[in-house]
Amino acid sequence: MKKIIQLLIGITFASTLSFTAKAEFNKDGVLEVPGDFNLFTSKNLQGYTKPLFTTIGQGAQSNLFTVASYDESYSIGMDFSLSSTLIPGSQQVYDAVLPAAFGDTNRMDNAAYLNGKIVRNVGGTIEQPTIYGGASNAIYVVAPVKGGDPADSIYKTIAFNEGTNITTMASLPAFQLVFGLPTRTELRFRYLGAPVDDQMYSHLAISANQQLDHWMDLFDESDNMALALNVSYQFMTLAKTIDMNSWAVGLHFSKGFGDGLSVYGGLQVEDLSGTFNMVRQNGYNADYYEVDGKTLKSASAIPKEQQLNYQAHVAARKDVETNPFEEVRYLKPLTFDIESFTSWRFTVGGAYEYGIMELHLDMGYASQMFLNGGIRLRFKEWGNSSASAE
Repeated sequence: MKKIIQLLIGITFASTLSFTAKAEFNKDGVLEVPGDFNLFTSKNLQGYTKPLFTTIGQGAQSNLFTVASYDESYSIGMDFSLSSTLIPGSQQVYDAVLPAAFGDTNRMDNAAYLNGKIVRNVGGTIEQPTIYGGASNAIYVVAPVKGGDPADSIYKTIAFNEGTNITTMASLPAFQLVFGLPTRTELRFRYLGAPVDDQMYSHLAISANQQLDHWMDLFDESDNMALALNVSYQFMTLAKTIDMNSWAVGLHFSKGFGDGLSVYGGLQVEDLSGTFNMVRQNGYNADYYEVDGKTLKSASAIPKEQQLNYQAHVAARKDVETNPFEEVRYLKPLTFDIESFTSWRFTVGGAYEYGIMELHLDMGYASQMFLNGGIRLRFKEWGNSSASAE
């Protein structure tokens, strides 16, 4: 179970840790995972990992802005920041979907030990830990029915993967190139690339901030206040396994107090979506099955060049032939839509500017509370009457 957790975190955060040697990208660029993942169906893996993708999405859409006042000049700089999130209790558990037979007393009887009590005939869903949660709860088969399809007999206890039992999680660091335009516009570009096995994890982000208040004469210049719009679009890919994108739109406001000190805050809406796709070792291949997709073809009907893979698939299926989940019995791919719990956030923070350097720290309210801090350096500025910072 620990290997599963490591692998999920590793591939999602583009890690090159040694455990990835047990999982390889196939010729189609899809990650092929070992039998440890037979604890999961696609639906349950989606629920198990949703908080982790929420962390990734929130981290990607953090540090889009600080002070809302932008100069009427060209400038070049960089920004580096780190963020961390607080995982709420509601995201440490999810409702795992059970096989259809569970809860049907005409077909089987089961029991689970939940909250200090033995619960019989559990069906539908059962609360299990997410990747951030704690211990899992197995469901024990008390009396399977006799005869019939081995899958209907459900001879095996169902186990679920445990979590990491953590309440805080760091996001990927954000390194951004920052360009200022004389229209009081700021453009930010972010890229992260890291090798995973023989594939590349890529994260590209483009965001823009546009000051608005001067167009509407909202504030006097002496007020040292500003209002700006922020927008961002980002996408992250890992071969044919991860393909996700994220967008954000919001407004932010700032107030300066002199001597380089400012406070700022903002409200933004955001979303993360995409697809996740992995295949099981010796997994399902439609070429091995009849038209119904469930009946194996005879070995004589399989081309010679596919015989070895066919025999390996047949052998692998024998290890899971009594698994109550049809998806696992046929060793079908683990595929699901990537989702996030976060749809909006409120951010407040402060910044201190000294020379070419700006230090900033902010915190925010979202589905996962977060803290973000960093440093910005402005290497060169030109095109206005003020002195250039170099």
